[in-house]
Amino acid sequence: MQDLGTLGGRNSFAVAINALGQVAGNSQTDPEAPFSYAFLWSPGEGMQLLANDYIQTHATAISDAGDVAGIGDGGYYYGSTYALRWAPTGPVTLQQTCGLDVYPCGNEATDINSGGLVTGSVATATGQRATRWSADGQIQYLPTLGGASSRAVAINWLGQVAGESQTTGGAVHAALWR
Repeated sequence: MQDLGTLGGRNSFAVAINALGQVAGNSQTDPEAPFSYAFLWSPGEGMQLLANDYIQTHATAISDAGDVAGIGDGGYYYGSTYALRWAPTGPVTLQQTCGLDVYPCGNEATDINSGGLVTGSVATATGQRATRWSADGQIQYLPTLGGASSRAVAINWLGQVAGESQTTGGAVHAALWR
């Protein structure tokens, strides 16, 4: 067992590991601060804070290429969340959807594959909608099973996405997008 440490705070939490032994997670940066931030830990570099412009960030997944997916949070006062991707070369801006018809934004990145494709969901006027982002950050809405809402939670190296979707009748079913 190995202690990965913290970013200076009291607590840290690992959420994902890749084939290279890199770990993504979240850590406090100050023992007194209530917020935590996404980190990438690697055997040679140790724990590194992932760049952000948010009150707090949360890592949710890591690819075998070292890309990290996650969420930027505006915090208690703002209430919005934003899907994020950190590549080994730096942050990649993911196209967000949050207009005047939807506030607060409720966007999330839940998984990432080795090609840099990110999956997650975004808030719409009718509910959450499953999405896939290309490696350059462009958003693609995934179809539903006839209902208003859906959520993507995992993506494989082929770009196939697993999640759930509401049916026309209002039930929620497991779904696979190819």
